[in-house]
Amino acid sequence: MSFASRLKAAVVEPNKVQLYWLGQAGFAIKTATGKILFIDPYFTDSVYHSFCEENGYAFKRLSAPLLDADDLASDEIYISHEHGDHLDVEAFPQACAEECTRIICNDESSKILKELGVETSKIEEVQVGDYIQGEGYSVRILRANHGDLCPNAMGFLFDFGTVRIYYSGDTCFDEQLAKEVSAYAPDVCLLPVNGAFGNLNHEEAVKFAKIIKGKVLIPYHFWTFPLHLGEPLELIHMFEKDEQGIQLQLLMPGEPYLF
Repeated sequence: MSFASRLKAAVVEPNKVQLYWLGQAGFAIKTATGKILFIDPYFTDSVYHSFCEENGYAFKRLSAPLLDADDLASDEIYISHEHGDHLDVEAFPQACAEECTRIICNDESSKILKELGVETSKIEEVQVGDYIQGEGYSVRILRANHGDLCPNAMGFLFDFGTVRIYYSGDTCFDEQLAKEVSAYAPDVCLLPVNGAFGNLNHEEAVKFAKIIKGKVLIPYHFWTFPLHLGEPLELIHMFEKDEQGIQLQLLMPGEPYLF
């Protein structure tokens, strides 16, 4: 059975949430009410197509995508910033062809989506500090520190009542940011670990999660592009050596994790 079929058929018990890593920086969340939320899904090999002439294989996708852009209807797609591995320019407007889909993003991403032909009515521009109320959940738009690479990059805090999931987006180590996030007491921290292009490395991700006081660390941003780096084995060694006060959860792309 394909991942799209499994995700569509999955039944989530009341007061629980099911999370899936899609590879790269993408995640899918399914709620007990059947809602499907995507975060920064990367469906194609568009980054390679954009940069192959100047970078060769450096941005070639090495892991197969779980989904095609038109495989599955989602209710909401959250895009943290406009970089190509977070906003897949070859995937839209197919990725939001269904009537139920809306896209939550910053103004720069909104401009790109409109240029790609996405209907304006499907796009909801947000900025840091905004609050979204969904069916049985809420989402806070938090800042990310992606430096000059993307000053309007965002993170998301998903509150499902019984569990809070923090998605940092692309961010460097910023102690003040971690303290700001800790005020929302997230249970789960989804953090990059590649240590390149202004992102946390594995040591910084653990330190960041500990300041936040998260219970579970789920890493992402590794094993997609050669140039993006990222080595989860280093994380494993850290947790083998020392009690970190937080649980490391490594997910295979498409593997469900139930909260």
